[in-house]
Amino acid sequence: MSYSSMEHGLNANDRLSYEKELRSFIRSDRANAAPMDEKNAREFLRYVKKFGKGQKQRCGVVNVDKITPIQGRKDPDADHENDKESKYVCVDYNSIPECPEDYNLTHELLNKIAVLKLNGGLGTTMGCRGPKSVIEVRDRLTFLDLSVKQVEFLNTKYGVDVPLILMNSFNTESATERILSKYADHNLKIFTFTQHYFPCIDKQTMSPIPTGPITKETEDQWYPPGHGNVYQSLVDSGLLEKLLGQGKEYIFISNIDNLGATVDLNILYEIMCTDKEFCMEVTKREKQDIAGGCLFEYMGKPKLFEQRSMPQKDWEHLRSLATASQFGIMFNTNNLWVNIRSLNRLALEDKILLDVLLRESLREREIERSEGKILLQFETAAGGAIEFFDNSFIVYV
Repeated sequence: MSYSSMEHGLNANDRLSYEKELRSFIRSDRANAAPMDEKNAREFLRYVKKFGKGQKQRCGVVNVDKITPIQGRKDPDADHENDKESKYVCVDYNSIPECPEDYNLTHELLNKIAVLKLNGGLGTTMGCRGPKSVIEVRDRLTFLDLSVKQVEFLNTKYGVDVPLILMNSFNTESATERILSKYADHNLKIFTFTQHYFPCIDKQTMSPIPTGPITKETEDQWYPPGHGNVYQSLVDSGLLEKLLGQGKEYIFISNIDNLGATVDLNILYEIMCTDKEFCMEVTKREKQDIAGGCLFEYMGKPKLFEQRSMPQKDWEHLRSLATASQFGIMFNTNNLWVNIRSLNRLALEDKILLDVLLRESLREREIERSEGKILLQFETAAGGAIEFFDNSFIVYV
């Protein structure tokens, strides 16, 4: 069985063979000797099944004619009746109400949130070894140092208990854990969990690559499946249930290297007053914004589209549609506010099945010999979850 042409998906026989082989793999010693526990394997198989359906199903769009731009609105409380073509709108940040300067109110709001930083990436693209979070940014302070300072500032100023949560990958877990002791005397609690691991798949045979447990020699046979994995990994870790028990209501998710991603009291006040389940901070897409998805409406719901998940002709169609929106092509900053109780419910009901972002790569050590197999990786984006939540809020920052 060959990948060769997956635009229309595998035929029925090939799909059964492909899924059977991968199911056999996760029950084998090859997987059991690695970190493929039951929950990890279950999540992997969900995306195995979605990938086999073909490109249009993988990106969740069958009819591109149903895609429409998300319109802008100055007043977040204005009536929706005038928005005949679009149910969802993007609200300019400057138009949302300011949070009242009331210490007790701010104290109450902040005590209901947790800050989660996506800490699974390496600093390779920045020319550094190890986790991206330990790269020094300024005054010998790292991304992680500055993230700790931001949360600690809130806790100290308002007398609250906002925890900092780090989602690690197997690439960053050990290095991150080694340095956390330096924050023991800081005014914040730090929790960590590690996202799932998926096996790489041989593009030609559609078979899993790993032959044993993860070691320094075999770690390139496995991969963390993108930051969209944050939701299910958080639930599976048991940490989400712990946050609910502490009375937390929202998680603010952002990339560890985005120092502009701070807790905004105006946004927090707005989403709590209006019971929003999900909030995405967007901005105008610029030429340098190569990665990251763009937001549109599809079949009555906001949907994040990623270039890697769809045919190029459909992507170009989206770019032309963006001219109908006052904000142009809206770029997802990956600053996301998520209602914890809603997330828990959707995850337990298996409702969050994100679009598959296909990545092809060569094993690094085999590139030099020009004999490497092409590997397939199934990745997902955290912002893609917006389509599964009700009463979402999109704010242009």
